[in-house]
Amino acid sequence: PNALMLHVEGGSALEGEPEKMMRRNQAVFLQRHTDLLGRCSLPLDANLTVLRWDRESDTRILIVDDAVPYVVAGSGFVRARLLIKALCDEHVTLYPLHDTESDWRAVYESVPETVEVMLGTGQPGFEEFLRARQRVYNVLLVSRPPNMIFIADLYSRNPDLFQGVHIVYDAEAIFADREIRVAALAGKPLTEPEKSALIEKEIAYAECAERILAVSSQDAAHFRQAGFVDVRVAGHALETRTSCPGLENRRGLLFVGALNPDTPNEDGLLWFVREVMPIVRDALPLGVNLSIVGECRSNRIAALASPDVQILGRIDDLTPLYD
Repeated sequence: PNALMLHVEGGSALEGEPEKMMRRNQAVFLQRHTDLLGRCSLPLDANLTVLRWDRESDTRILIVDDAVPYVVAGSGFVRARLLIKALCDEHVTLYPLHDTESDWRAVYESVPETVEVMLGTGQPGFEEFLRARQRVYNVLLVSRPPNMIFIADLYSRNPDLFQGVHIVYDAEAIFADREIRVAALAGKPLTEPEKSALIEKEIAYAECAERILAVSSQDAAHFRQAGFVDVRVAGHALETRTSCPGLENRRGLLFVGALNPDTPNEDGLLWFVREVMPIVRDALPLGVNLSIVGECRSNRIAALASPDVQILGRIDDLTPLYD
């Protein structure tokens, strides 16, 4: 059941005509619905929990990740969003640890409306949140290495907070592999013992997890070699379309992805435009156009714009471009 709650602030913190109108409307609401409001539970966290999850046998999942997996976000958030949608028949709370402020319309454009999303508190408020919701959740799904490190530290300091909770680590990626490749690209390759130590250190933070979700068989092998028994591969899946234009109606090249500074997307796209496109232009009589789609926060990518390199930014429906 849903609780109908109205919280009216005291004092004069709000100012301006819209706020005054809101106050008047609240007063009218209170006057008309006094009996109904009197039967509602107070807006305390414990009461909300009982109202939302009143059946003890249900699976109740707390998902911890960097941010809400917005529709336009890259960085593994497409897979994260699909994972949440796959769980939406259960009771699910999403707790973003880092990106804690958002527009609610953007939130529920990206995740099902049945998912509770905890904005505004982040890492500093997580321990208090977990304490207030003890014995509510029976599954804690933690995504990405930095967040697993945060949870592992809290677990080591206060394991009682996790009583009755099955911890699942969604590795999403092994960040150590990226560090190894970055070092090699920078001309400072790591030795084999250094590589092994880096991977082992990252994987060790998942010791408190009962199950590991890896995105590839290669990542899963790292965890199995470290002694983890329950390791599952949960990759990124896409539905295919059976009808689309043939090759004769297609033109140009398309890149789709988030474009942030100092990321593989930025690095790869810069390399492609500077090193590969000149070769392609020389090989094709009519040349080639490249369309770049995705939220662009990289000044280096923005500087690539030219008649044959179009920076299109965010586009909600990619179907015409894919076609």
